[in-house]
Amino acid sequence: MEKVCTICHETKLVEHFGKHKQTKDGHLNQCKDCRNAYIKEYNRKNKEQISERMKKYYEENQERVKERVRKHWGENANNINEKRRHRYENDDEYKKKILEQTSNQCECRTEDADAKK
Repeated sequence: MEKVCTICHETKLVEHFGKHKQTKDGHLNQCKDCRNAYIKEYNRKNKEQISERMKKYYEENQERVKERVRKHWGENANNINEKRRHRYENDDEYKKKILEQTSNQCECRTEDADAKK
């Protein structure tokens, strides 16, 4: 089955449209590419408002958020660590960032620690 995107006006297969229960055919009227571009632009334009809303939500629901993170970490620790290892081994920018972060945390590598000796 095919459908026309209301943004780019291209005819595409329905697999290229997100699902939406309230529409007749069960799919959005914007293709996934156009929808993603719209969301990306919206987030760029409204960065501060989104940040404030997220900050407010976190402050009001701090314990629930922390519990959700703990639960997710507990259920997925092996997968998370495996992905981090893989990225560390294959992404030089990421590796550099991690090394900088860990060197700042370690007291033995700071200039102040050398001066104290």
